[in-house]
Amino acid sequence: MTPTSIAGDNPRSSGDGRLASARTRRDAVLLALLGIGVMAAYLALERGQIDVWDGKSMASVAQNLLQHGSLKQCCRAYGAFPRDPGPYAKFGIGYSLMLVPLWHFQLTSNPAGATFLGVANPLLLAAATVVIAKTGMVLGWRRSSAVLAALAFAFLTMAPLYSSEFFAEPGVALGSTLMLLGLVLWDEKRPRGALVIGIGATIAILFRPDSLVLLGPIVALMMLFRGYRELIATWRSWILRLGIPLGLALAWTLFYDQLRYGNLFQVGYSGAYDKRGFSNPLGQGARLLLVSHGKSFFVFSPILLLAIPGLFLLARRRRSLAVVIVAMFVLRVVFYARWWTPEGGNSWGPRFLLPLCAVLAIPLGEVFEWLHTVARRVRWPAIVVVAALAATSAVVQVASVLVSYRDIFAEIGDVKTLPKAIQHATVDQRLDKYRWSFGGNQIMWNLKRIGSREVHMPLYWFQHRASPFGVGMLLLAAIGCVAAICVAVLSDRIEQGRRRLAVGIAGADRRLGET
Repeated sequence: MTPTSIAGDNPRSSGDGRLASARTRRDAVLLALLGIGVMAAYLALERGQIDVWDGKSMASVAQNLLQHGSLKQCCRAYGAFPRDPGPYAKFGIGYSLMLVPLWHFQLTSNPAGATFLGVANPLLLAAATVVIAKTGMVLGWRRSSAVLAALAFAFLTMAPLYSSEFFAEPGVALGSTLMLLGLVLWDEKRPRGALVIGIGATIAILFRPDSLVLLGPIVALMMLFRGYRELIATWRSWILRLGIPLGLALAWTLFYDQLRYGNLFQVGYSGAYDKRGFSNPLGQGARLLLVSHGKSFFVFSPILLLAIPGLFLLARRRRSLAVVIVAMFVLRVVFYARWWTPEGGNSWGPRFLLPLCAVLAIPLGEVFEWLHTVARRVRWPAIVVVAALAATSAVVQVASVLVSYRDIFAEIGDVKTLPKAIQHATVDQRLDKYRWSFGGNQIMWNLKRIGSREVHMPLYWFQHRASPFGVGMLLLAAIGCVAAICVAVLSDRIEQGRRRLAVGIAGADRRLGET
């Protein structure tokens, strides 16, 4: 028997197509199970109502679009209209467009509720979770590492709380993850990478127009990494795939601003809509977002501390990706540190930094992948650290969903029984404690009141008793997520066995060749 005849029976030469097809099917099943599991968990956490003015305003635009085909706010929807000086909302159109079809079901079931409208952010964040896992797969991670990174974002960051809220940041999170996936694909010379970048940036811009400032430079940075010669050689390809989506997003933004404000270059966060604007000192805002005990980013998502060493690990083999992630982080922090309320007003944690939870899930996954390769004497202490941060993050997220984060503001503002001379100073003192001290922040306040009769249960499906729908969604979430992990582990073992077989066959070929 010759080496050639052995090679003819080699799975690498005769079955590569079938093996690749089987791997693709396993990955598709894995991603589907992951998306279903995360989506079901988020649906179980619904609040069933819109508390925040931002959400009321965007929902009112969606209702008017459905019923009257108008981009104006609907006067009767949630009382949102009087809060703006003009007939148009100051927010991006993306979230309103997503709510339009959901309004159809909401109006036919319970016009005063928001259970159908509450599907929007779970969809966006579940999609971002799937994109994170897919990015890990393209990077060549073990499937288990990709799934763990995605689940860490889905359940151990601020994502669970914001799946139940009505803010536009989840749309920006999805757009940001798509941009990172597109960069990885583009780095591997896959032309559709430019299209994915363009789609991701477009989604982010439509949900929040300030993404033009925050992600526009990131797109330019991604192009810079491609190199001048390659861009010239492939200009038709990337202009069509990247330029057209971005051009459409920019054209819409200019048109919408002209319609709303009579000025192509005026945004909703300036002029008559908000005179305070970017008035906060940069240093103070950065400290609040990064190191304060009350409102800083890592206090509300401790697991993402691991993303810091993960960036160094990622830079070893994907320098461009690591640089882009750092740039995304720095731009967002610096931009919002100057806003008059860097933390995002009456919200859970630093709301404006929610997209960074999704972005940092990539270097976090790099840490999970690294754990497979280090010596045992290093691996086990590292696993203990990971487990401790994961447990801490889980406690924080449980506190976020079992007690309404808005209840603390009623206590801060409750000064009616105090003398008028000290009321304002008392509120400022309480806010200072809320922002800067760990003992007075939202997390500790919520933890102390879990199960208390002083506060109401905010979860719609569990307010009076556990409803069948709520319990069913939790069971489906457990089944979906556990099944995704099992498929990931099985896929890793199959790939490991395939590599061992390939090494064995190569060794046999070499020995036969020598004889």
